[in-house]
Amino acid sequence: MTFDCEPSFQKHLPFNILPGLITKGCFDGQHNLLSFVSSNGKLIVEKDGNLTDAIISDNKDRYIFYSAPPGCCSLVTGRLSTPGDRDVILLGSPTGVIAYDVYDNVDLYHKEMPDGVNTMLISAKLGSKCHPVVFIGGRCSLTALNENGTEVFWTVVGESVMSLAVIETDSGLDGSEDCASQLVIGSEDYRIRIMQDNMTMVELIETEAISLLINLGGGYFGYGLKNGTIGVYNRGDRLWRIKSQAHPVCFATYDINQDGSPELICGWNNGKVDGRLQMTGVVVFKINLNAPCAGLVVMNYGGMPEILLACGVDGEIRGYNSFCPEKQTDSVISEVLLRQMALRRQVLMSEIRDLNMSLKMRRHNIHDVRKAGLSAISADTELQVSVGVSSSHRCVNLRVTTSNGTKLRCVLLFAEGLFNGESHVIHPPEKTDYPAEFHIELRPHRDCEIDVSVKAYAVPTINIQTQAVFHVLQASLRLPEFSMYRLLSENVENDWPQDRAKPYGGVSFHVKERPQKLVSWINEHFILPHPMTVTEARFLNVGFEILRVDPEQLDSENDRHGQATVIIQMTVKGEISIRTDYLEVAASMVQSIVCYLNVRELSSTCDFPFAMEQLKQLADLQIAAHQITREQMMTDLAEKKQLIKDLTVLAEDHRLAGNWENAKQMYMELYHENRQLITTYRSRTSECETLANLQKQLNMIIEQASSLRAGQYKSRIISLCRQAMVENNIGAIGRIIRSGEE
Repeated sequence: MTFDCEPSFQKHLPFNILPGLITKGCFDGQHNLLSFVSSNGKLIVEKDGNLTDAIISDNKDRYIFYSAPPGCCSLVTGRLSTPGDRDVILLGSPTGVIAYDVYDNVDLYHKEMPDGVNTMLISAKLGSKCHPVVFIGGRCSLTALNENGTEVFWTVVGESVMSLAVIETDSGLDGSEDCASQLVIGSEDYRIRIMQDNMTMVELIETEAISLLINLGGGYFGYGLKNGTIGVYNRGDRLWRIKSQAHPVCFATYDINQDGSPELICGWNNGKVDGRLQMTGVVVFKINLNAPCAGLVVMNYGGMPEILLACGVDGEIRGYNSFCPEKQTDSVISEVLLRQMALRRQVLMSEIRDLNMSLKMRRHNIHDVRKAGLSAISADTELQVSVGVSSSHRCVNLRVTTSNGTKLRCVLLFAEGLFNGESHVIHPPEKTDYPAEFHIELRPHRDCEIDVSVKAYAVPTINIQTQAVFHVLQASLRLPEFSMYRLLSENVENDWPQDRAKPYGGVSFHVKERPQKLVSWINEHFILPHPMTVTEARFLNVGFEILRVDPEQLDSENDRHGQATVIIQMTVKGEISIRTDYLEVAASMVQSIVCYLNVRELSSTCDFPFAMEQLKQLADLQIAAHQITREQMMTDLAEKKQLIKDLTVLAEDHRLAGNWENAKQMYMELYHENRQLITTYRSRTSECETLANLQKQLNMIIEQASSLRAGQYKSRIISLCRQAMVENNIGAIGRIIRSGEE
């Protein structure tokens, strides 16, 4: 049952609030106060939480103002020292982080972040010796800073980190029964990673970039996607999810119905705020603000303990208390019963319709069926689906047909992350001959397993063109992880195509398994014309074509046609070699093999000439840009700023002295210098964006190279590469990637 509540109070701030940039903080050690970033780039902190009788709280003396950094995109509060008596504010921008102490009105530190700042999280549970640390999600990286702004942790992630949360587990990484905390990371590559002690414990794949994460307690956490999907996971198991046309802006946890378990409260960009049970997703609370939601805060406010504040971008704030238990009904039971009854009703109605059709068919002979306008298909009609790969169309070819040639009106496909909107409909024009077989081209964007549900409307053989009632047939299939790879050769030494060059790069490692185990992995993770087999003494040597690579885009002059192929080799001694010129492809396959064979620790050596050449170019561009362009721009900017100050003083002196000609000349020079300053600023902004993209590409190469290993060897690669970056020794990264050693 959904409850539309009246607010306990309502007021309107004289400021517009940026979405997602509002939070609470105990800045004096005694009182919780609201802090937010306004639309004009100011950080604003309330001096008190008293409620006013006026609808508009326009007394600006009640607020503390602070200039937020340009492009501020993240705002968090928390205690950075242990023991800490008050909270501080951290402001994140595309260039760095500022820690601000509201009580003393001082900046604690300003830390430049080459990877930018997308999201931040303060946690004492993941720091060393329970010291609070600040986790910062940037472009393909995750950084942790201590209370002084010193970097204490750094790692790479597959894509830009968009959201962070901390959850608690019942056991530690070593199997002990002690409770442990894990970091949940949401990124733009549609993945949710759960990390503990610098080890990725669980990796979940969603259908869009993960924009929101929140801890619900007991290992449960809520998540939100950019496409409007929200849901709840219990560690690695998804409990429920829903999708809306609106987009989630913010999360909060609050026991709105006093059932002893906090609900997931979500604010949307259309002004809707709803609360859902964390176990089922049933809506138990719903309101609508007058403007898009800017944030949700649970705090002591206006003398009210633990109240839910719903804040709009127009400055509207509404406070909601939890419901009185005496006025509640068991919404969970009622919702479940309603769903079960609706489903049962649908099944019964379908059975009644089928029985009525059968009775009508029995009353008519075959000659009267056409006259009666009845629709029927053979009882043994089944929907059959199969997949193959097409080199000419560079796609996965899905074949949909019926077991007895029954014609199909249309085919509906449902799959996560395969289509826009997660569904696709194929149907011929009306009043045409309906086919009995459909061939559909599928092109998965990423290497991951995809479950596809197929539904088809079967057309009765009688009155085909005038039928308005169709029989629904259903089937399902699973696209394997590496479905966009076509088998070229089962024995590369003997029957490799002569028109294709073999890859230059590759990775080699050793596992304690036989080739038969790797063949099982190939059979399960690739689309093959027939199951592959190998004898005890045979050397496994198979080749695949990468269908995502367009041959016309390859540089034929440099004989790089081998880039579009992958060769997988394995000896009876357990030596595995994956030869390909794509570092990303090799990393995906190594991680898949590690997961399939349950390998905890894996070291490897590799050589990817094209990736190393790209790394060298990135290093040269980055060093040159940092040491020359950036320093020159900073010097010019400082000179221009000083010149403008001097010209301003001279112009004011001439104005006070009545020397209008000289004053006019000074103002004209000020105008020109200001225009040059703006031009310099734009150039610096462009340079920062270029450097940020270079840094992102570098981080992605490091992340892919680390994925060629597992366990401590993977962590060691990241640590060594980070040390080389800190020492500005970018050239050493190539050696570290190749050998795994410094």
